[in-house]
Amino acid sequence: MSQILLATNNKEIDAAIGGDAVYFREAVYEAVTRAGAKTVVLSAFLPGQAGLADVVYMLRRQDVRVVFLAGSMEVSDPLFGKLLQYGVYDIIFNPVEPVRIVDVLRNPMSFAQAASILALPGDSAPVFVAPQNRTTVQSEQLVTNVPTPAPAEKVKRTNGAIGTIVAVWSPAPTGKTFSAINLSFAAALTRKTALVDYTGAAHTWLNLPKGERGLYSSEPCKQTQSATNAGPDVYTFDPMYTQNGGPNPELLNELRRKYNLLIVDGALPSNAETLIVVADHDIHHLRLIQRALPSIITSDHQNTLLIVNNAARLPYPIKYKDELDRDAVAVIPYCPGTVAAILCGEPQILSDPLLKKTFERIAAVCATGKANIISLKRGKVS
Repeated sequence: MSQILLATNNKEIDAAIGGDAVYFREAVYEAVTRAGAKTVVLSAFLPGQAGLADVVYMLRRQDVRVVFLAGSMEVSDPLFGKLLQYGVYDIIFNPVEPVRIVDVLRNPMSFAQAASILALPGDSAPVFVAPQNRTTVQSEQLVTNVPTPAPAEKVKRTNGAIGTIVAVWSPAPTGKTFSAINLSFAAALTRKTALVDYTGAAHTWLNLPKGERGLYSSEPCKQTQSATNAGPDVYTFDPMYTQNGGPNPELLNELRRKYNLLIVDGALPSNAETLIVVADHDIHHLRLIQRALPSIITSDHQNTLLIVNNAARLPYPIKYKDELDRDAVAVIPYCPGTVAAILCGEPQILSDPLLKKTFERIAAVCATGKANIISLKRGKVS
């Protein structure tokens, strides 16, 4: 079979199927680029230091099909949620045999088939942890000691007024765009809000145009029609107009005079008052955040908030206070409807009331500027 790269960690399978083979995770991407492979048969037990989710993410970014050999993995492993988000539906559990692999290569599985194999559970509720109360809350309880903003008519900023810039950041694929889109739509319910799409990921999610009014237009910031009338204004940022690897602060300052909240996805503007760090339960992602975090927090970040996406019940839960010197203000479980939301071009808060309420609370913290959820002094929680 042509244009197939084998990363099965099993020489018998490689010999039966035929094709180029690699035996370490770190070699997969380079081999795909060199051979021009369109499909990768990837084993969950392929040796290497790179995270499996990272390997799959890089392959899917190049539109490479992934057939995932799960073997003896538990269906409850949070990795499968990421695979579905990345559009990987070809998942094979034990017995992993060449005949089954060949059958899947010839007959790709659908999302419905993958969901049936994984026995996806119903949605569980996100949890918002208020700054004054860090104790664990039950699944449907939302702590209410952070004032919920009263419904208000959206009012344009007058000249001279300054809105808040919020950067949604992570050095790993932990759900930055998921968080930025849902946060911006939740904020837009009560505030005039803009979403600055620095990488193009939000345009893809919301099915926004990429033509003359889309990505990389001749203007440094280009407004695009929002996905719904109630949503935020979505802007594209031209990479030509950058400074130190992020959007030019002067251009963002021009935009912030028009909005209460300016949410930036995929970049770290130097003039952002609030930094939202997005993590998940992948230990490799956690280590990346751990190494990068001290160097990116500046005195301009009055608030630094931690959100945990794709949360799962682990035998040994990650203690974010110990690992990152900060607690999570929001814990969001894996949401099975994410793929459907992308296909529909909608944020998930439109169909998930509890998720909506969680992001409304986060938006309130970002906008008020009152709650220093995590102080700048490492390890001190105010």
